[in-house]
Amino acid sequence: MIPPQDHLYLLKKEHKDDVDKSSHDEMGFEDFFDIELLKSHLGLNIITMKEFLEKEGMTGNLKGVLPPNNKTDITGDLLWQYLEKVGVMND
Repeated sequence: MIPPQDHLYLLKKEHKDDVDKSSHDEMGFEDFFDIELLKSHLGLNIITMKEFLEKEGMTGNLKGVLPPNNKTDITGDLLWQYLEKVGVMND
């Protein structure tokens, strides 16, 4: 599962990318790795955090607890608190 873009310590340069066309200082794995190339490798299953929350969180598969505000685009502390609550961070 690929975490969403977020503020990365000491990496605060504003930029634009394919995920977010507006200028921002959040960065994610997509800024460092070719995710589509990684997805093309057989046996390597990669999904974004948004896809994971749609598949598992919004269907109640994570201890029956839905994501905060029933959203799949949550980030930062709110996301990590939710993942800890449902036990994903403990696995």
